[in-house]
Order: sequence, then C-alpha cells, then structure tokens
Amino acid sequence: MLTLEPTRLHWIKDDGLDDPCELCAHAPVRFEIDGASVVSPANGDVAVSAAAIYLLRTLESNHTPSSPVGEHLFPCCGHAMYDTGDDEVFIMNCPKGSNVDVQHEGDSMQINTKDGRIFIVPCDEWRIAVYAFSDTLNVRRQETEE
Repeated sequence: MLTLEPTRLHWIKDDGLDDPCELCAHAPVRFEIDGASVVSPANGDVAVSAAAIYLLRTLESNHTPSSPVGEHLFPCCGHAMYDTGDDEVFIMNCPKGSNVDVQHEGDSMQINTKDGRIFIVPCDEWRIAVYAFSDTLNVRRQETEE
C-alpha cells in the first residue's frame, strides 16, 4: 500500500492567513510504502506545490541523479518559477529537500531511497497516489477561496 500525502497545508509564514504573494503551498509530507517510511513529516515542511509538479513529471519520466525532474523530488522551497520556453516550467529551489529516485520498470515503478532501500510499486498505484497528492492541493486552494 502506498501513502503519499501532504499532512498540514499552509503558506510558508504558517500564520493561518492567506498570502497572495506566496507561490508555493507548504506542508510536511507522509510518503510510505507498505508501512515503511520513505519521507516523514519529521523531515519538515516541503514546497508541496513544487513537489506535485515534480511528482507529475515522474508519470512520464524517470527521476534519477543523471536525469532529474527537479533538484529534489520534495524540495524545501520553490523560490521562483520561470518559463524557459521549453515544455516544462523551471522551479528554482534551495539546496535542501528530501529525495528518492523514481524509475519506470515495465508495469512498475522502482523507488530507491538514499539509504539503499528499493521498493517496487505498480504504475497504476503510483499514478493514483500522485494524482491524489496533486488534487489535495487544488481542493485546499478552492476551500481557501470560498
């Protein structure tokens, strides 16, 4: 079973107020595979809006050191976003964040952690989890606009 979710969405100031200048939603993330923690809320907040973009990119591309979809799959922050004229927006991150490798292996996704653990997840389960993670941000945005 795969769990991939932001646990407490907020703006970077985390004061409960809307921040119209903030570009990225932040939250601790719970990412578990078969009960094993891959990324934990104890790792701190990440820029989950940037993470959602990177996770969506893994649906078509591998995320490895030689071919990253972003500097960290779960970046600490997203300072700025740039249209480079390519198909994908460039998000400038700081050097902090949580990272795993994500590779397509037939009908499965192989998740490699920095401590050497390897998890195999069906592509459909990965896709559903990534969409749900991204949808959580959209639902929260709509709630704050009401």
